[in-house]
Amino acid sequence: MPKSFDIQRFQEKLLQESLNEIFVFSCDDLKFTFANKAALDNLGYTLDELTQMSPIDIKPDYSFSEFAMLVEPLTKGKSSKLSFKTIHQRKDGSHYNAMIDLQIMNIDGHEVFTAIILDITEQEKKDQEYERRLLLRNMQVETINKLLKLNGKTDLGLKEKLEVGLKHIFEIPWLQVLDKGGVFLTKDDELELFLSCKLGEKIENLCTKVKKGHRLCGRAFESK
Repeated sequence: MPKSFDIQRFQEKLLQESLNEIFVFSCDDLKFTFANKAALDNLGYTLDELTQMSPIDIKPDYSFSEFAMLVEPLTKGKSSKLSFKTIHQRKDGSHYNAMIDLQIMNIDGHEVFTAIILDITEQEKKDQEYERRLLLRNMQVETINKLLKLNGKTDLGLKEKLEVGLKHIFEIPWLQVLDKGGVFLTKDDELELFLSCKLGEKIENLCTKVKKGHRLCGRAFESK
């Protein structure tokens, strides 16, 4: 290491330019005494504004007593570090999800909380999307298995199989379809209603036999 290397300046630069948000606040009144550039940029406050505030002011989910209870393992010496997720509120009122690592340090004879915070909003969105896709995939597999088992049933006729099959399909929430419909058989240029589910008497009468290109079902048939 060069003799001219300024370790103190390096440490200050490291704190200020860290991509993680770094906060220091008093163990006595919980007022902020330091926040690095990443913290100020994300919250939208100046350091002067923030030093008039406490963590409670940026944590809408916590009251003073609730936060005191949360950090009690640190203040009582039962734990050296506390990790938890919460929501932070910016100056403009918007929110972001935060992962917090909190500990108590002694600086020049004064005990202070130091918090290293990671904005996990985008990561949680990705995790939620992954969980949503996984849930849909599992539902798809479950529905396909039901239909395959139904196809193998030899004690049911075609109409009974279609009735049960429609029921399974209408139970799929991610399809977002109305729980009513019909099954048509084709003969030349005509559709014949073979099975209906909750269509109502009027529609059933109108659609008993439909010529190609007529009505909604006939136009759908023509487009194929």
